[in-house]
Amino acid sequence: MKVLNYSDSSFGSQKLTRSAKVDTSLERLSWLMDDLVRILTDRGLERTEVGTLAISCAGVDDVAAWCLLAFVSGLGGARPGAVWSTMALAVGYVAVVLVVVRPAVRGLVRRHERPGASTQTSLGVLVLAMLTSALTTEWIGIHALFGAFLLGAVVPHDSQLVRELGKRLQDLVVVLFLPAFFAFTGLRTQLQLLDGAEQWALCLAITLVACLGKFGGTLAAARFCGLGWRQSAALGALMNTRGLMELIVLSVGLDQGVISPQLFSMMVVMAVVTTLAGGPLLDVLDRERTFTGPGVHELLA
Repeated sequence: MKVLNYSDSSFGSQKLTRSAKVDTSLERLSWLMDDLVRILTDRGLERTEVGTLAISCAGVDDVAAWCLLAFVSGLGGARPGAVWSTMALAVGYVAVVLVVVRPAVRGLVRRHERPGASTQTSLGVLVLAMLTSALTTEWIGIHALFGAFLLGAVVPHDSQLVRELGKRLQDLVVVLFLPAFFAFTGLRTQLQLLDGAEQWALCLAITLVACLGKFGGTLAAARFCGLGWRQSAALGALMNTRGLMELIVLSVGLDQGVISPQLFSMMVVMAVVTTLAGGPLLDVLDRERTFTGPGVHELLA
């Protein structure tokens, strides 16, 4: 099997770019990777090959994280001996959403686009469906977040209804709910539990393993697919940033009793350190300004 060399042929990069743009709907998850998007936009990289690949890979990564979160949440929230019944109910509910709820939601979207349709009624039905889905997964034994995410995943993202809902909720979420969530996470982070060299050494080990998994894994995969060393390292640096999704997973794990407050604090430190390191590391890798093309950095300066 022949592996394409990025420096010798542009075929590999063109193929990767086309594959990254196949499902542009992944960009609707950008609010979950706000740190990654901010790093890209501040450097003019959001429409480059590296930026497009990073956003697409992060979208796939977040979807996988939600699925694993649902699985772990089901294991942690289930009563002893009821793990299999919880997972069976979860699979059954996912099937109901895909087979029954999705066609109904698409019908609601089509009716909303008719002339004279009531916007308030459609938005109210959609929000009520989201809350019902969240309560259902909470009753099953999986965190309510997964139910809300599942309902949102089956709504056509390019519809007028979704755009109107986004306009109405975005400011409220960004100005009120996101800062409140970050403040709440900070209050739950108990650094006083890391009161010795052994705890800080473990925190450092967690950070190193996390970097090895994300940065090293992305670097190896990108090189295997034909990207050059610097492009692969830049993609690894971007994927190594951990933002809102990481904190959501950690908060759910703490609520479910899957991780201890001490481990939660260590993981939060890891998430903050790796996210803060993403921008400077990318600047070092892009010191010759080759990722954005000529003139982009100068325009942003």
